[in-house]
Amino acid sequence: ARLLIENGADVERAADDGSTPLLRASQMCRTDCTRLLIKSGALVDDRSRSTSCFEQLLDQGRLYECFSCGRCATRMPKCGRCELVSFCNGQCMAAGWPMHMQQCIQHSKQQG
Repeated sequence: ARLLIENGADVERAADDGSTPLLRASQMCRTDCTRLLIKSGALVDDRSRSTSCFEQLLDQGRLYECFSCGRCATRMPKCGRCELVSFCNGQCMAAGWPMHMQQCIQHSKQQG
């Protein structure tokens, strides 16, 4: 996959059945390829997100999901206060803060 991407392959090109390279990689639980495709700009749709491989990457901390917009990336800054959730950028942090605030404050109090 790396060689194809380096030579300009379209990471979003769907097969005749509508499946994308990301969906196929995640269905086959190719975590290395799944991460590479996301890092190369593949868009994560609901079908890819629902695979066990995708959940495994999130659980292992090898893939991050923005708390606010749901975008996925191989690197993403965490909340500076609680470090429980990740945000794409400052705009997503501002938009997601009202939903995350209670959890963040509660966690910070528990940590002392």
